[in-house]
Amino acid sequence: MLSLTIVTPGRLVVGPVPVNSVTVPGTSGEMTILPGHARLLSTMDTGVLVFERESGRKEAAAISACFVEVSGDKVTVLADTLELSQEIDVDRARRAKTKAEERLRAKANFEEDMEKWQRKLQRSYIRLQAAEYL
Repeated sequence: MLSLTIVTPGRLVVGPVPVNSVTVPGTSGEMTILPGHARLLSTMDTGVLVFERESGRKEAAAISACFVEVSGDKVTVLADTLELSQEIDVDRARRAKTKAEERLRAKANFEEDMEKWQRKLQRSYIRLQAAEYL
């Protein structure tokens, strides 16, 4: 069994809670952490974090700008932003996705705004993916 804690600058989101596994969007690809995992300190990409509670129920969260630390059977996730799937406003995420797509198609100020709107589009996709776990 693992002990999972998830923290953002504004709050303790989860934990510590017992979990069977944690899957994170690592910068080199998805990583699943199981009991007995080697010690690890790594950055994570924007993506969906999934953890399986002791009962077998899976939960998900949309995350960005994160670090994960594994030490023994303790997993700590430090995230700039994180929304648990049940906290995501799906309609708002869809509107943000549509707006980002429209801005990326626009010609005016394309070069200056492209990176910003690509990040917004990526976050909206991730939020919608995480919301599907409900």
